[in-house]
Amino acid sequence: MTILYVHRVVPDPCGIQAVGPDRCNAISLGAFEELLEHLGNCLCDWRTVLDGMHGARPDAARVGLTFDDAYADFEDVALPVLERHGIRVLLFVTSMFAEQALVPYEYAIAELARRCPDVLLPREFETCGEVEGAHERYRCIVGRMKRMRPRTRARFVRDLLNLNGVAEQQMTTPRMLSWPRLKHLVDHPLVDIGVHTATHPYLPALNAREAWMEIAGAKRAVERRLGRTSTCFAYPYGANGRRDRWLARMAGFENAFSTSPNSKGRMAIGRIDVRDWIGGARRGG
Repeated sequence: MTILYVHRVVPDPCGIQAVGPDRCNAISLGAFEELLEHLGNCLCDWRTVLDGMHGARPDAARVGLTFDDAYADFEDVALPVLERHGIRVLLFVTSMFAEQALVPYEYAIAELARRCPDVLLPREFETCGEVEGAHERYRCIVGRMKRMRPRTRARFVRDLLNLNGVAEQQMTTPRMLSWPRLKHLVDHPLVDIGVHTATHPYLPALNAREAWMEIAGAKRAVERRLGRTSTCFAYPYGANGRRDRWLARMAGFENAFSTSPNSKGRMAIGRIDVRDWIGGARRGG
């Protein structure tokens, strides 16, 4: 039994930027369609796969799909393909992305790396400026930012843009599904909604109170805005410890998903990156 996770499905492979998160997270529409054709009858409702994973006799051939972050191209690009195949999937929502109050910071850093070959950085990040290649600089910066607290990270991005003379309005970032669009999807027979925190932080770096607000606060926000109970949670970056799993359970989640292929029970269900799966399939693995 396998559960795959997808971030973005973009219409054209040329739309996948060579610098930034899409290089690691996005797949083209063509690759996505090819994947579903390849999986054929093995592809099924994510709930069936989950039940099988925790059943007495799991069927190793079954594959389910989940989508993280709720990019707008889920509805625009991926969903029509899922409808043709009749596959039910689980979509994880980051509440502040849906609020349109926040976008994935990685895109701002990627664009800055592309725009400014000699990007100006604060002293503690200066070694990243010495790294050769725009994508490598991007990876160095976001790697150090990952464990920042959400407010610190947002302030750092604003300061970094100002330091390099780039206005936030100039940034080209992907659209996220808004609450009205998500409300429309709530009644779709092939879409279930899960929770992916409020601001997409690295949970183990937060104190218990902050982590609780990210997990339980996001659950309350999603349920209030969409009018449905949400029982599934996904850890940003797949990062979780014993405390985070306990908090997810205390918040009322019945299932929580990581990005590691190895499961640790219902509060750390393993998933595989769709890009790794596609790579294995093309190699005949």
